[in-house]
Amino acid sequence: MINYPMTLSTTEPNNFVGLIKIRQGDTESQVFDATIVQNGVPVDFTGLTPFFCVKSSPATGLGFSEQKVTQILDAKQGRLTYTLTDYDMQAVQLNHAYFSFRKLGSDQTWRQQFSTKGFAYSIVPSIYTDGIKDSNYIWTFEEILRYFQEWVKESMKTYDDWYLKAQAELQRIIKLFSDWINESKKEYETWRESEKEAFDQWMITNKQDYEAWFKSVKEILESIDPNGKLLSEIIDARQSVDGQKHANLKERLDTMENNSFKMTDREVDTLMVLQDDHFSKNHEITNVGTAPDSNVDYASLVIAEIDNKKQDTFYLEKVGEIND
Repeated sequence: MINYPMTLSTTEPNNFVGLIKIRQGDTESQVFDATIVQNGVPVDFTGLTPFFCVKSSPATGLGFSEQKVTQILDAKQGRLTYTLTDYDMQAVQLNHAYFSFRKLGSDQTWRQQFSTKGFAYSIVPSIYTDGIKDSNYIWTFEEILRYFQEWVKESMKTYDDWYLKAQAELQRIIKLFSDWINESKKEYETWRESEKEAFDQWMITNKQDYEAWFKSVKEILESIDPNGKLLSEIIDARQSVDGQKHANLKERLDTMENNSFKMTDREVDTLMVLQDDHFSKNHEITNVGTAPDSNVDYASLVIAEIDNKKQDTFYLEKVGEIND
């Protein structure tokens, strides 16, 4: 840091601080070390807030800057320091500045109490002030590369720090989770053992009641259907002669009734063929001959005739009244 000691008066017409020249761009390194006096005596500005005020060009009114002073060395003895910023180096020329001391009012606005007389400091140009021309871009590229490498290095350091912290946090979370699992496992094992004992005791208590109930049910079933014969016959009766299985006996009986005894009005004129799968049991069979070729098995078809020996069909005719 480069310090510029100075004594600034609130009463003298001029403050002679000597010739101060500051390079434009030397940000955060140029410090004004000031002692505020009144008639040669240090001013106590306790309770007030100092501001550094500068105008780069009094003629044009451009380049105005006002910054709060935060480095108070000794308010009772009027001591403070102020580090110049880019706002205080806006123009390469003579700058006029002073320190203002203010109090914050009830309406949240600053009210100036007093200020020092002005003083001057000069801003001198740097190599970047007038821009870069000709082949100087090569040096600028190298500078940019250096900045980039420094940025990468700093970023890697930041990332490494973050990674280490993240790893430590992750390990902490894993440990907490593992500890919780171990504690919960112990609680679960304790609960399981207690519940197992309760269940075993319940089984012992209720086993005899269950066995007695099961035995009584078995005896009732055996008295109604010894050896399950009736149940077996009912199950067998669900299947018809053509091999069709029904869900229950009622379904099979309903199917038989619909097929054998019911006929809708739309089926009155329908030609029907009645098939008797038990024809050989309720009719006499006569052997009329042998098929001519013994190597071929011929299927036999027996057609029952009703009232007419020359016909293989019969018709239903209305006789009397058919009531709905």
